[in-house]
Amino acid sequence: MTLSESSYYSSNHWKCSVQTLSTVGVHNPTTKVGGVIESELFFMCEDLEAIEIPKTVKIIERDAFSYCSALKEIYLSYCTQCLTIGHGAFESYSELSQIILPPNLEGMIKEGTLSECWALTHIRVSPNITSIGCRDESNPFDHCDSMLSLELPEGLESIDLATFGDDFEDWGVIARWQSLVNLYLPSSSTVSERLLNEPIPEDWQLAKAAQS
Repeated sequence: MTLSESSYYSSNHWKCSVQTLSTVGVHNPTTKVGGVIESELFFMCEDLEAIEIPKTVKIIERDAFSYCSALKEIYLSYCTQCLTIGHGAFESYSELSQIILPPNLEGMIKEGTLSECWALTHIRVSPNITSIGCRDESNPFDHCDSMLSLELPEGLESIDLATFGDDFEDWGVIARWQSLVNLYLPSSSTVSERLLNEPIPEDWQLAKAAQS
């Protein structure tokens, strides 16, 4: 699926709610100008497998692509103008294995952004992100239980361990995500210590060094 670059995508005017949707070309469905993909626009498009978001999109609103259970590919790395992704925007994907968030995403990764992405193995967090996590609702990476690699930016200032699931507070990331083999942490000792909750196991350090 490819969205046109100059449109405001509004669920009030045009909405993909057809269960059998797998690919579609969208060309200016409304006359509004904008770079906004509105809340719940692609909610529960259960046969949608891939989507390419144009580089001019600036805002992806709440639940815009949530519960697209067959979605395997999301192309966001070149969305340089995208600054905001809303709560639950990519929630509950059983097939998605990796995602690179937009490089200029600002502020906080919000509740449920990628929660219940069961097959997700790789996450690279945008360099401008300074805060991750919130306890108000489901957390950004909750139930991502196949995780192999997590890359966090140098500028990260705060993180709530419930970001990854309610039981991470006691366990720490390494102990809880037993599958994890690569973890890239910011130099901030506060963030790193909070994530680990214990020293890095020696065999994990050796495994990581071997892959460097």
